[in-house]
Amino acid sequence: LSPEAGDYGTLDLKAGVQIEQFYIEAFGRNITNEDDLVWAGVFINDTSVNRLRPRTIGVNVGYQF
Repeated sequence: LSPEAGDYGTLDLKAGVQIEQFYIEAFGRNITNEDDLVWAGVFINDTSVNRLRPRTIGVNVGYQF
């Protein structure tokens, strides 16, 4: 039997500011750190699964020419 996959929810956030050509933004993906299966499959006698990416938090900075 294959494990159940799908039927999950994630919370992603992004906020930023731009001043003339310079911008900075902070982001968070999977803020609640859900740990669910995205995909599951059975190949011969092996079960393969893909899980949600863990919580990711970061900052983007840039300049537009």
